[in-house]
Amino acid sequence: PQMEDMNLKKKENRYQDQSQADQEALAQQRAENQEALGYLNRLKELSKRQEAVTDKLKELEAQLEVAENEEEKEKLERELKRLRDQQREMLRDVDELKRDMDQSETRSELAEARKQLEDVRDQLQEAADAMGQNENTKAIAEATRAEEKMQELNNELRDQAANRFSDEMRALRDQAIKIQERQEKIEQQLANNNDGEKKRPSLRDEGSEAQDALMDQKGELEKLVEDAKQVAMAAELPEPRLSKRLEDSMRAAKADQLGERLAQ
Repeated sequence: PQMEDMNLKKKENRYQDQSQADQEALAQQRAENQEALGYLNRLKELSKRQEAVTDKLKELEAQLEVAENEEEKEKLERELKRLRDQQREMLRDVDELKRDMDQSETRSELAEARKQLEDVRDQLQEAADAMGQNENTKAIAEATRAEEKMQELNNELRDQAANRFSDEMRALRDQAIKIQERQEKIEQQLANNNDGEKKRPSLRDEGSEAQDALMDQKGELEKLVEDAKQVAMAAELPEPRLSKRLEDSMRAAKADQLGERLAQ
């Protein structure tokens, strides 16, 4: 009936407005999640580089202690100079990471991580200063402490990233539930419009707002499933178990039933 289709259309418009708002909020959340993941990846790369610098410094210091002639010592000094340059480059890259975190829209949530990064920066500065004064034993000690602080910061950022992806997972789960509820309402409308016929209405039929809305639902579900896959893939890095939890949430919401119904 025309009146019922008109009422359904109004409900559809309200739903679309809410759906648009949900999508915008989810997009913002995803951007923040990717930013947090980017910080984590950059810190991991910095940690690997610092470990390599520290190990090389230990190696060169040991070789200097047993060097037998000036030529050998000069060669080792040249390598130490290159290593000092690498340490200063590390400082610049840490400063760049800190600037990005300080300017982030989520900097308040990153307060603890930013403080830890400042501590890391101080330790790296101490190591660089010691290397510049050929106090290699002290430089090794400072660099080792810097590595330990970087690991602590890595754990902090890892936990934050895992929590963020958990939040996004819950948002996707809530959308799946809304889709399921909306599907049931649309199918009820289709059944009411079937003029009391006992046979189930074909969802492939055209000609009513209810049928059009249900077909739109298919596209929305496909996008939701794709979003869920992206979250699951990204979540593998900070927290592998999130993928399993995400799949469980989608299954609990029974979102996959819509695809089965549309195929009939």
